[in-house]
Amino acid sequence: MNNAELTIIALNFVVIFSAYFFIYPKYCGANRYRIAFFDLILKSLVFFISASLFWDAGESFLLGSGKKFSLLIFSVNWFWFTLITYLIIDFLFSLWFYNKHKV
Repeated sequence: MNNAELTIIALNFVVIFSAYFFIYPKYCGANRYRIAFFDLILKSLVFFISASLFWDAGESFLLGSGKKFSLLIFSVNWFWFTLITYLIIDFLFSLWFYNKHKV
């Protein structure tokens, strides 16, 4: 795992950790619609930061031709790496949060 991959995973983890331990309990409670709204904002923030760090000017947005990121079995561009790792981390935290707060 290289530095770029760790950067995206750390960014995802910090944003999701902040969401489930600080933002959602304070502003959303057990309201699924508010959680979904705030999650959309936070995902957009993560993609904006990842794009500003890793999107090359000549790169196709979804297909990519620049830097490759490893997902154990195959290589993808920054967009898919960010999306897949975000969804995995978010899924684990959401299971815990939904069970704890009876959402």
